[in-house]
Amino acid sequence: TAQNLLVNADCSEEKVTLPDGATTTWQEGKPPAAWSFWQADQSHGTPGWDKAVGAASPGSGVMTKVGNGCLIQTITVKPGEVYAVTAKRKVAGTAGGGIRVRWQKPEGGWCHEELDKLLYPVDADGEWLPIAGVVTVPEDVGRLVGLLGSTGQEAEGDAVWYDDVAVFKLDADF
Repeated sequence: TAQNLLVNADCSEEKVTLPDGATTTWQEGKPPAAWSFWQADQSHGTPGWDKAVGAASPGSGVMTKVGNGCLIQTITVKPGEVYAVTAKRKVAGTAGGGIRVRWQKPEGGWCHEELDKLLYPVDADGEWLPIAGVVTVPEDVGRLVGLLGSTGQEAEGDAVWYDDVAVFKLDADF
């Protein structure tokens, strides 16, 4: 069985241990433990951990009234490696969004932005829509950054939830 390389990928844990051995605990008004958050200057929304709402079980990352932002988690990778990226997404109001896989150099800093991989729901029916794709790590890259996006939110009732997020390393002969 392949191992999910993300920490707290099902957004179910209040306190988690990170790959470097440090622990982190969820705080009110913040994304789920092990996840970070970014939003554009003109966006004035809020990230959070929805302990009650989830795709398969309670717990999900949520962004409310975030017009342009994302939940973020980063893993270490090597050029040429291949990864499957999956998640489930739920929206309310005018919310939209998908996953952007972006690359960083081993020492940090964005690179190869022209090779960003954009992933959107593959099915239009249902409350929780699956998102899936496969990416190959470009040359000179040391980090895969998963950006779970939020777009188009303006009103208080606009929200997007992500749950059961996964990044799996695939064998060369998959």
